Amino acid sequence: MADETPVPVPRGVVEFILDNIDETGVCSFDRGFAIGQRVRLISGPFAEQLGQLVRLDSNGRVRVLIEIMGGSVPALLSSTTVALACWYLVTVIMTG
Repeated sequence: MADETPVPVPRGVVEFILDNIDETGVCSFDRGFAIGQRVRLISGPFAEQLGQLVRLDSNGRVRVLIEIMGGSVPALLSSTTVALACWYLVTVIMTG
């Protein structure tokens, strides 16, 4: 929006957001974690790395296989430090 002209939202972004609105009208993206999903680390020393979710626990921790140097390294992390890889891409698209 360098010239203040609105940019169209890519196809699927609005639908993705609407699909994640709960019964109170709040948009929540942490409901979708499931074993095997691709995630992106959003904070910490491995921020921006991709991985695969291999375990969730009731204490808000997740085990992720982080893809580093051609291999996978297991890491136990807070669920607040990861985002679904697809959601991360939506936020990048929306914020430019």
